[in-house]
This record gives sequence, C-alpha cells and structure tokens, in this order.
Amino acid sequence: MTTDTLTLYIDRLRADGSEEIEVTLSPEFLDTGERELRFASPVHAELEAYLADETLVIRLSAEAEALIPCKICNNETSVPIVLSDLYTTVSFEEIHGGLYHCLPLLRELILLEVPAFVECNEGLCPSREEIKQYLKKEGDRKAESQQPFKDL
Repeated sequence: MTTDTLTLYIDRLRADGSEEIEVTLSPEFLDTGERELRFASPVHAELEAYLADETLVIRLSAEAEALIPCKICNNETSVPIVLSDLYTTVSFEEIHGGLYHCLPLLRELILLEVPAFVECNEGLCPSREEIKQYLKKEGDRKAESQQPFKDL
C-alpha cells in the first residue's frame, strides 16, 4: 500500500467527523542509514483522526519488528515494536494546505520505541558466560576510589 493513504484531508474531517485508516507499509520508510538497525518486516498501523475545535487529534497504534545486534554476542536480534493507542494533537497552525501527512509522525513514534540495547534469548544470551569475568559483580567496590577534589 502507498504512503498516500496516511494523508489526512482536513475538509473531509470537518464533513465526516472522523477518519479511520488501517495500512500495512513497507519498512523502507523506517530506514535510518544505520548499519546496526534494520526493519525487515512490513509495518502494520491503525490510525483514527478527528477534529476538536482548532486541533487535529490522532490516535495511532502500530506494530513493527526491529533487527538489532545483541549487546553481548553481536548476533542480530529481533525486537517487536508495539505502539498502543498513542494520542497526539496538531494545531491547525501547523497544517498547511489542508493536508496532514501522518507518515513522519508514525516514523518518529516507532523509532522512539527502539531500545538502545538488546540481548538475545530474552535477556539470557548464551555468550554471557564467556564475558562474565569482565563484568562488574554486584556489591563490588574499589577498595580505594579516586577523589581528586576531596581536600579542597
């Protein structure tokens, strides 16, 4: 489906009251140019829009799948991204020509949900044992910490 289906026409909303859109989009619109972050499966989104005074109100739900390297073993890990009933408002002052394109909003909301780090096997990476000796143990503290400003 084309991304044109995510364009809201303000005049139609005034006449009809609200508009509901359900689309499945190619993940290409989520491309960030980052080597470590990919989206391979289609993105499913549902959107409802209506007007309240001089404001456009949008309710959005979406599902996507991000592929990110595991922070331990560096193997590609699938991470589900789920947006449930997020509401946003847009003032009429921000809408030009009576059209509002929702694709940039959808892209931003999905990318904001991508975690900075992931670990494969639901947090139980099999390679964790190999690097365990390099990780800080709980309760460990340096015997002597450096405090350069202690005597000021």
